[in-house]
Amino acid sequence: LAIATTIDTNAANTTGDITIGAVTSSNLNLTLDTTGTSGSADHTFTGDIRLGSGGALSVTGDAVLGANVLIIAGGITFNNNINADNATNNDRTLTMSSGIGSTISVAGNVGNSQALAGLTITQSNATTFSGSVDVSDSNSGTITLTDTQNNKHIRFEGNLTADNLTTAAQGYRLFLIGDTTIFTNAVTFQNTSNIALGNDVGDTLTFNGGLTTTSVGGTVFLSGTTQTSNDAIVLGAVTLGSATTIDTNATNNTADITVAAITGGSNNLTLSTGDNIAGADVTASGVISGLGNLTLADVGGTATFSNNVAAAALSAANTVANIIFTGSTNTFSAASTLANDGTLTFGNATGDSFTFNGGLTTSS
Repeated sequence: LAIATTIDTNAANTTGDITIGAVTSSNLNLTLDTTGTSGSADHTFTGDIRLGSGGALSVTGDAVLGANVLIIAGGITFNNNINADNATNNDRTLTMSSGIGSTISVAGNVGNSQALAGLTITQSNATTFSGSVDVSDSNSGTITLTDTQNNKHIRFEGNLTADNLTTAAQGYRLFLIGDTTIFTNAVTFQNTSNIALGNDVGDTLTFNGGLTTTSVGGTVFLSGTTQTSNDAIVLGAVTLGSATTIDTNATNNTADITVAAITGGSNNLTLSTGDNIAGADVTASGVISGLGNLTLADVGGTATFSNNVAAAALSAANTVANIIFTGSTNTFSAASTLANDGTLTFGNATGDSFTFNGGLTTSS
């Protein structure tokens, strides 16, 4: 580009497409628009877009990846959908970097009709995907979050589907807050600022290969249901943002739940591994404070709480085997009922105390 450029087809139907190959400029803006008052056509990208740190890219109208595309610009905005050209035959990837001073915004859906095989955020001052994102083409579709400025966010606000998620030990915040989030393979979060896994009680996040958050440097917020399909969940300290269920759907003894401290915010917590699945354990090693009701639903192994616990009601169904509390100070403010069919242990030292202000009923 020699000057800032706008290409606008003012489409009256679906025939006003733009096909654009490689573009290079020195800090000049590029604006692409295939929409009109009575129609909308597509943009097909067949090459890289390199506008420099001072050149912004703005795209209005659906975008189609006709190749693996790299975009480097001082601000990236897609106002509509992004899809691969033919996911059956082509594995298309999109890599975006807006530098440390500019943002990336995708208002439409990504991969809603033709899934991508890869989506990478190399750098930004904040990145927001407002619609759904599907990066599951080729059965190895990978979202890679290399970097974003410290304490700035990468937000997936709609439903998210991918085979893999790769994060880095950088200081960005990550929000996975769509109604439904699904990863096929194990996810280990590495970023050193906050993570939100859900933001509403109705959100469901499925990590089919397992979930680990122990390397996260900031606060891990949980809301809704976090689950696996017979895979371990290993959490560091967590804060509940709403009523929360953690469930590994265990079919053998590999699908344990391990968690450190829990800050409840008066929200309820349900923990479940699997009914009658011996060795499918729950282990909570940190202080549990400010919890609403603590419910043990299906725990075929042993649920162990080795630090102080403060909650409202404590309950366990007869689908729970063994329960152990060994913290020094444990307080439950509402009536508690334990119907577990295994052993029940309160305390392992003379000074341990257990206060059930609403009463306690046990059947063990």
